Amino acid sequence: MSYKTVVETFTCEIVEKKSRFIGWLYSVDTEADVKNIVGELRKEHHQASHYCTAFRLHTSPIIERYGDDGEPGGTAGMPMLEVLRGQGLENVLVVSIRYFGGTKLGTGGLVRAYTQSAQEVIGTAVIVEVGTFCKVSVEVPYTLSGKVTYHVEQNNYVLDDVIYGEQVIYDLYIPKEEVLVVEMEMIELTSGLCCVTVHDQVDGYVSNGHMITGDEAQC
Repeated sequence: MSYKTVVETFTCEIVEKKSRFIGWLYSVDTEADVKNIVGELRKEHHQASHYCTAFRLHTSPIIERYGDDGEPGGTAGMPMLEVLRGQGLENVLVVSIRYFGGTKLGTGGLVRAYTQSAQEVIGTAVIVEVGTFCKVSVEVPYTLSGKVTYHVEQNNYVLDDVIYGEQVIYDLYIPKEEVLVVEMEMIELTSGLCCVTVHDQVDGYVSNGHMITGDEAQC
């Protein structure tokens, strides 16, 4: 199954009543990755007050963990985990490093601050869809090309190429588990006046509407 994640590291900072919250978002594959990253952040930010974490791993079932690191229970790690769940992100670690500013925020204030820290750093990230994809060619008459183009755009399908010959051929990358659904959609959309060809499977990820495969897909 395909899933949403990141393949780079992102960071941003917010300030709440003089407390600094530095948010980090990482790509991780294992709990060992999480431990190593948090260990390095503790060394780099050794004067910080708290190092709160949440992560989700793409396993079956999904592994989820969070840590409040001394903040009142449920005010830091769990709110950040809820943000990850809401975004549907997997194989990611979010860390919020707090530098205490001298003013207590209270439980409600902490929940808001850690939630915002996670939301802000995810907002700066480039989210990608990782999985196994099939290249699917859809051949249609010119009279139906406008309808197919609109359908492809509305559903955010990854369009690799459009070939204009005797008919119009759309080359798409579709998650393996969605190929049959897309094929049926195209048949219904064109009243059967299409030819759908499913090609080889590829592993990779979709970023900004483009398929990244092979050596480029280091995820």
